[in-house]
Amino acid sequence: MTTSINITDGVLAINSLEVRDEATVTYIDRISPDARVAAVLNCLEIGARALTFSSDKAGVALLTDALRSESEKTQSLLAHVSQTAELSVAKSRESLEKVVGELLEDLGKDLSKTLDPANTESIIGKLRIALTNDYQRVTAKVREDLDLANPQSPLSAMRCELEKGDERRHAALAGQLAELLQRLTAKDAARAERTKSTRKGSDFEAATFDFLSAESRPRKDLAISTGTAYGLDQNMVGDFVVEINPTDGQTLKIVVECKNAQKNGARERVRELDKAMSNRGAAFGISVVTTSGDVAQAITPFGDDRLIVRIPDLPDGDGWDFTALGIALECARWKALMARSTIDSLDVLRLNSEIDSALAITNSFTEVKKRITAGKTQLDGISEYLDDMKRQLVTALQRIRETVDADHTKPQAA
Repeated sequence: MTTSINITDGVLAINSLEVRDEATVTYIDRISPDARVAAVLNCLEIGARALTFSSDKAGVALLTDALRSESEKTQSLLAHVSQTAELSVAKSRESLEKVVGELLEDLGKDLSKTLDPANTESIIGKLRIALTNDYQRVTAKVREDLDLANPQSPLSAMRCELEKGDERRHAALAGQLAELLQRLTAKDAARAERTKSTRKGSDFEAATFDFLSAESRPRKDLAISTGTAYGLDQNMVGDFVVEINPTDGQTLKIVVECKNAQKNGARERVRELDKAMSNRGAAFGISVVTTSGDVAQAITPFGDDRLIVRIPDLPDGDGWDFTALGIALECARWKALMARSTIDSLDVLRLNSEIDSALAITNSFTEVKKRITAGKTQLDGISEYLDDMKRQLVTALQRIRETVDADHTKPQAA
């Protein structure tokens, strides 16, 4: 490392200076880091003045002796000052302890008089008297406010207000109950009238189409109302058509026949369903009815491409429970896809078995719900039974979905 020394305008600049003198290094090392720069400048200035003052060894020795003498004098003076300070502190301590003891004794006497509870003029005595007086005033006020015999007391006024409020609430409740009974009567009359008329059939068809549309939307299917449009056989048989993922160009359809009244038996409905499938070019057909007739189950399969689904009324009679139709539509969709599938690895027998299992669970689930709604008795354990059935149904549907998805993702044979 090169040391650079420059003098400009009376200023000495030293860069990269290294000092290896042991005495100098030791002296600077004992000084705190923030004071080392000043100490180094001190050393340079003292050394320069000393060398300027005397250039021979005798002058340096005299300077050293002078510095040593001054150091010894300083140490002696510091020792004297320290001894004097210790004597002063010792004398001050003795007198301070005595003064503090006297002050504490006087303070104890004053406190014993000021804090004496028996002395009415002491702080504690005055505080006790004030607390006693406040307690007596508050107690008297509370007795006055809680006196039910006093009509002016807040508690008595509150009781009167509550009694009036109860009367008003009872009157309001009676009015609301009468209005509710009136609405229920009107609703029952309207429902009875609607049941007798043909409007209920229209309402059922509209509700069925709304349900089919809601179920088809997340699957990217398309639900179409075709009851007033001519089909392939130049007739209007087939109320609704669900096109399965129409964007892929397969034109795979499910036809839905909707009947709100029991007019024909199961065989007649199946024949009508065959006509609907032919007229709409559908691969699968579902006949939806609201009355059981000769169909005992919620979902009744006919062959591999037709289902009759029974839709019960809701408990309050205002609408229908489409749970079975949702399961039937899902299973019909899978069966239609399997019928068109060209994948050799698709285990059709196993998938049909899973679909039949899902349909059986749905029938059991619907039967239990019907019994609960009708009987309202012997309900112990039914909730757990329904939960088990629901888990079985979800598991069966999941297995079908996973199998179909897995087979569709495999590459087809060339």
